[in-house]
Amino acid sequence: MLDSPDPLCDPPTDIFEQMEVVLDGTQHDATTTTCSQAPLQAARKAAEELRLKYVP
Repeated sequence: MLDSPDPLCDPPTDIFEQMEVVLDGTQHDATTTTCSQAPLQAARKAAEELRLKYVP
């Protein structure tokens, strides 16, 4: 999904979100602002859980 053409959704102009994953040395990234696809929502949740665990 992150290798799809940018932007993945129709983003607003006043906020910005981008996701990047490096897997086996290959970078995958995309602008994901306001995207509601299930994989992106799961990635946001996982990132928030890591933030809460490691960044007080």
